[in-house]
Amino acid sequence: MLNTTAYNCIYNSSKKLLLKLLDTNNVIVLYGKGGCGKTVLLDELQDKIQDRGYQIEFTNITENLFTKKYIISLYDLNKISHINNSKYFLINMNL
Repeated sequence: MLNTTAYNCIYNSSKKLLLKLLDTNNVIVLYGKGGCGKTVLLDELQDKIQDRGYQIEFTNITENLFTKKYIISLYDLNKISHINNSKYFLINMNL
């Protein structure tokens, strides 16, 4: 994981946005290539995520998830290309 100013800026902005989105009760897609901080961010906010009733999914991405309170962590947007983008909020953590 890069420890640069750009990384810190994206990480902190993503964290702030994720915290706000947790209050919307909508599906959240956390997107970024490996090493961008997705897992670190989810670990850091695990208690808040659970308190708000969200579940986290990394691998078994189905259309059914987009009707519930999920945070979906992805490195490839093609996995959800068939899902209408109005069904989720996207947080892009790529540098």
